[in-house]
This record gives sequence, C-alpha cells and structure tokens, in this order.
Amino acid sequence: TFTNIDFNIVQEAWSRMFGAPPRNLGCQSCVQELLSRVFNQFDKFWSTNYQNFDLIFCLGDRYEMFAAVTAGIPFGIKFGHIHGGETTLGAIDNIYRHQISLASSIHFIAADCFKPRLEAILGHTQNIYSIGSLSLSNIKSFAPIEKQTFLNKFKACYRSYLCYIEEKIGRAHV
Repeated sequence: TFTNIDFNIVQEAWSRMFGAPPRNLGCQSCVQELLSRVFNQFDKFWSTNYQNFDLIFCLGDRYEMFAAVTAGIPFGIKFGHIHGGETTLGAIDNIYRHQISLASSIHFIAADCFKPRLEAILGHTQNIYSIGSLSLSNIKSFAPIEKQTFLNKFKACYRSYLCYIEEKIGRAHV
C-alpha cells in the first residue's frame, strides 16, 4: 500500500501506457474513459495476438482487468481467473470481479468459502480450484531480494513511491 503516492509519476506511467491521462486518475467520472482506453488497447493487442496464448491468467477485480478481459471475449481467449467469488464491501469491485469470472473458463479461488458464491455466479461447479492466497502461500519461506537485483531482473524503473514494470506490445504497454 502506498501512502504518499506521487501522482505525477502515476500520470507519467499512465501516459506511457495509454496516452494522455484524464485530469484526475482517481475520480469516479474518469472510470468510463479509463475503461475505454484499456479496452481499445487490448482490442488491438488481442486482434493480432489471440492465437499465441493457451490461457491468460487474470488476477483480481479491477476495472482495468475487466476491460482487458472483455476485449478478449470476441477472440475466444481462454481466461483463468484468480480470486473469484470474493466480496469487497462498499466498492464497485464486485461487479468487475464477477464479470471477469463469467468470462473465464478456469477459476482459482483463495479459500473454499468462496466456492459457493462463485458457483452461484457461474451457474455450474466445473473448473473451480482452491489454491490459497497468492500473497500468503509462501510467506514463511519468503526471502526478499535486493532492490537493484529486482529492478535488473524485471527491467523495472524505480522512482519514489512507485515501481512499475514496462513491457512494450506494439504501442500499448502492459
């Protein structure tokens, strides 16, 4: 969790990925514009790359992930959703999470307690696997690496409060 985010850096990262950012990346009225931009970039990507993947893993419940998945539906992309069936109280995340689940053919839940909700959303019980939480599975054996080793390995750019990894795909960055 970032507590003192430098929004100039966030807007710079957004600009590199999707063009000029909306005036305020955090405003509710910007969600539609952001969805549109992400959808359009992934539509271009899937149209020329859909045959290159056997399965695309989708993590979470954010509207950006929803847009990327939605853009892949007409191309028959096979999605595997991680963290389906969960609930975020007081947020719109549930709508996006459930829609990602509906677009996915394989589901990886964090705990068995999420299975009944996911089965109700999907209307079936097939291809649902309880794998545990990705962030907690190996916490006891976690050995952090040096920051510079991480940055070099993943070709990441580090600036105060934000670390992002850039991989160019045509004009889009993912």
